[in-house]
Amino acid sequence: MNYFKENFEKMKAISDDIFTHPELGYKEFRTMKTVEDFITETNPDQVIEYFSTTGMRVDLNHQQDITVAFIAELDAVRVPSHFQADSQSGAAHACGHFTQVTTALSLYGYLTEGERYKDFDFNIAFVFVPAEEFIDLEYRQQLIDEGTITYLGGKPEAMKLGVFDDVDFAMCVHTIGGEEEKTVEINCDLAGFLYKHYNFKGKATHAGWDPFSGINAYSMSTLFNTGLGLMRQQLREDLYVRINPVIDHGSFSTNVIPN
Repeated sequence: MNYFKENFEKMKAISDDIFTHPELGYKEFRTMKTVEDFITETNPDQVIEYFSTTGMRVDLNHQQDITVAFIAELDAVRVPSHFQADSQSGAAHACGHFTQVTTALSLYGYLTEGERYKDFDFNIAFVFVPAEEFIDLEYRQQLIDEGTITYLGGKPEAMKLGVFDDVDFAMCVHTIGGEEEKTVEINCDLAGFLYKHYNFKGKATHAGWDPFSGINAYSMSTLFNTGLGLMRQQLREDLYVRINPVIDHGSFSTNVIPN
């Protein structure tokens, strides 16, 4: 464990740098460069495979029958009110992905020092995934229209490209608020989701002079969201279904409670 003690300050500097320079999905170019620099400095002979604009995978070995992947997510969420939010994009590492990247790099350094990875009877890969957060969708749609990507999310895109085809099992670390003890979760129940857009179109009139001729689209949205809220108690807990209505084109991520 001396490696981690000896390199603590270095890894903390990397962590702080990523934290103070948050980037949205498929735009994590500075973070990608940080990962690249560490890997090539640690092991100049390391081959890096690139995918989906900013995604990367590195393999330490290929000789074993089983491959284990350690996954780290590169992107931040959008929380403009966060004390460390980017002034332009509103991105902030409020989800803790900067710790994932730092942990992955620290583990990579430890395993490559003295070729420790050869002590294991499985192959070890590190996958740095872009665009885990499902936000900034207009930009991502542009990438789809250009033919750069196929999916809005980084993990589905990586799956389509075959990044995980030879992976037998994967692990990932994540910061979890409120947990008193460290936990290991297997086959976790953080399921996928459906993202549906609803457009409410009304009729504009002068609110003071002639509100009676108008049709208020915002009121339609309010009624719709109220209906969704009243439905929630009818969804059984064993279905693991959650409904999260948001008004998009705002400044917040879909998984952040707006303030």
